[in-house]
Amino acid sequence: MKIYSIYKITNKITSNSYIGFSGNYKERWRKEYFSIKPDKQYKRHILKSICKNGIDNFIFEVIYQSKDYEHTINIMEPYFINEYNTLINGYNERNGGGGTRTGILNSEEVKQQISNTLKQYFIDHPEAREKISNDNKSRIRTEEYKQNLSNALKSSEKHQKGRISAANALRERWKNPTKNQINGIEKTRQKLIGRALSDSHRASISANNRSGMKWTIKFNNQTHTIVGSINDWAKEFGTNGPTLFDALKRTNSGDDYKDRTKTITGNIKRGKFKGLQVTREYCL
Repeated sequence: MKIYSIYKITNKITSNSYIGFSGNYKERWRKEYFSIKPDKQYKRHILKSICKNGIDNFIFEVIYQSKDYEHTINIMEPYFINEYNTLINGYNERNGGGGTRTGILNSEEVKQQISNTLKQYFIDHPEAREKISNDNKSRIRTEEYKQNLSNALKSSEKHQKGRISAANALRERWKNPTKNQINGIEKTRQKLIGRALSDSHRASISANNRSGMKWTIKFNNQTHTIVGSINDWAKEFGTNGPTLFDALKRTNSGDDYKDRTKTITGNIKRGKFKGLQVTREYCL
């Protein structure tokens, strides 16, 4: 009986991959990929890349096999294209499958079918799960890849709905805070009231300051001035630097935030530090 395969071709230079289906993967590799001519013009992304970088810079491997033609091409090929993200960070130009439509993987029946198939496949091939995990961990996250992923997420209706849903859930949670959350807010408030840094602490922060920045924090009618590492101060007072930086990013334009010579101010809009005002000022 014929064995059908899903194969992966990986560029050793960029880590970009291509997922393909074949009833004879050895013949496919030999005829279609290994025989590429450098002086010929190719339209497919994977062929153009092999022509440009050379066949020696690519790895060809089989990642799934089955005797079921329909299942392999219509279910598993789209699954692996999605798993390895080869439409965005790779050479695939469509979702895969024999006439597979976008969204076929979303049905509960197909999801369950894939789940059952993979469970059995990983039982029969225990090394396959570890290989997929290692491939994902070692994948090179280039700036181009990050930008492509960011653009894809911004244009994804599902992703945007998820962000809105998460934000609404967070707002609802803080409308009726639990006892532990209330205690945490009060604990933080007590820490900030009347807290003053010792001379030695100030000197230590100043000595470590290489950014030339002065930070002014206003919260609960208290003002704190930090000349040095804002991260150290934030950690000591129960928050973190990224939270304060985010307040500046949300309130100011991207150009103003990047211009470190400008004095900018921002506010935290929600959470236990709601109302906290942070000012970043450049000082010599």
